[in-house]
Amino acid sequence: MRVFLCGKGKAAEEILMQLIHGGVQVAVWSHPGAELLTLAERVNVWRSYQAVNDADWPFRPDMLVSVGYLHILSERTLQALDGKAINCHYALLPRHRGRSPVPWAIFDGDAKTGVTWHWIDKGIDTGRVLLQVPVTIRADDTQASLFVRLHALASVSFSTAIDMATQGEPGHAQHGASSYHRHGPPCGGEIDPGWPDDKIERFIRAMTYPPLPYATLDGVEVKTMADFARLRNGTHGHG
Repeated sequence: MRVFLCGKGKAAEEILMQLIHGGVQVAVWSHPGAELLTLAERVNVWRSYQAVNDADWPFRPDMLVSVGYLHILSERTLQALDGKAINCHYALLPRHRGRSPVPWAIFDGDAKTGVTWHWIDKGIDTGRVLLQVPVTIRADDTQASLFVRLHALASVSFSTAIDMATQGEPGHAQHGASSYHRHGPPCGGEIDPGWPDDKIERFIRAMTYPPLPYATLDGVEVKTMADFARLRNGTHGHG
């Protein structure tokens, strides 16, 4: 079996090792500076930071697997793959399609999120669902702590997802209320002091993870509710 692994992050790195240990021929497509490229070099796997849409392919894959990949596959690329491409999205689709789904799930006060393995189609995170694995969002979760659990879920569920895909499982259409987010942090990363305190507290937790910057109030970093209280009191002349 031959696979294109496109993406970045801990789950993508763990999936690369699963593929190698399974005797799969792999080519890695990632982004400049990504640890996945360093790992691919260390284990002597073909790699590139060019967009898979634009570059010459080292071989024709049986499946493309996307995990944290920032490029949208073109229609031409999907046609060249005969539609054999799956993605792991860190949300329970159709909720939180697009970018930054993890902070949005916390900020919106969702009770749970999870990972969705789905077929890639012409839309953004709109393909038929192969597998969803939910996880509860804890009251003290930050984006950082939730990401750790989602990386683990993605890694553990990968073997089931790719088995389903290679066996031609069609999956099922997404259903339920949908939402979509563009590139960048929620609300531009800026706290609205008019929000209720519980919403502000969720926003601060949602923004506690790089590469997104911390939440800010009037351009000043806010890492905790105590930080926010000091800034708010200072703004109103009580500090």
